[in-house]
Amino acid sequence: MDWARLGSLFLLELGFGLFASLLLVRAAPLGPFFFRLLGGFAAAATAVGAFLPGAAGTFVTAGALLAVAEFLFLLRPLTTARRSIVLGLATLGSLAALAPSVLEAGASVGALGLASSVGSALLVGTIAVAMVLGHWYLVVPNLDVAILRRANLASVGALGGKLAAAGALLAVSGSQLAGTSLFRPMGLFHLGTRGLVGLLVPLAFAALVAGCLRHRNTRSATGILYASTVLVLIGEAVGLALWGSYGIPL
Repeated sequence: MDWARLGSLFLLELGFGLFASLLLVRAAPLGPFFFRLLGGFAAAATAVGAFLPGAAGTFVTAGALLAVAEFLFLLRPLTTARRSIVLGLATLGSLAALAPSVLEAGASVGALGLASSVGSALLVGTIAVAMVLGHWYLVVPNLDVAILRRANLASVGALGGKLAAAGALLAVSGSQLAGTSLFRPMGLFHLGTRGLVGLLVPLAFAALVAGCLRHRNTRSATGILYASTVLVLIGEAVGLALWGSYGIPL
């Protein structure tokens, strides 16, 4: 698989993950700029990902246009109920753009491959939203710590889901991968980096964030979330390289 296709898949995952994760904090008193900022990144990622070479398709384009159109509504003042509707439709649009591309790129693993890709999307989205949310405590000092605690818990759920989906993919695809270089030293190094750096260490960091938040220390929690975001992105980059080499979205 070429890098243009992999880049498209990553951007579509990022767009869907951000929109879906914003739904988790839609009712929080964060101010319109928070949703416009992250919604803008999500819409831009979805739009660019849908129009990169290898992602062309009527359904993909329609989903991307729906996501971008819904983002435009975020530029207006919205009640919580309307924001929920707008973000919900944007999430559906970005998922409609992502799913056909994933199913085409990972035809051999089908729905399980889509589940793994969605897991990656939610992981990147939840960890990024939690990290930016941590910075928002400097903007809104009286913000309830429970909001960041829930965002951190959502990232733990995404990490667990991604671990389960990737593990199931490896188990199901074992015979297909047996004759490849994945289980030789260099392949195992990349696979181990993907699992350890991109999933297990961020999971341990989430426990550290939870400990900081028990003491209402949002600054330390935000620093740890920043490190987790970098590690997750490294893990996703390695996962994309493995996807390109072996045809499986790990």
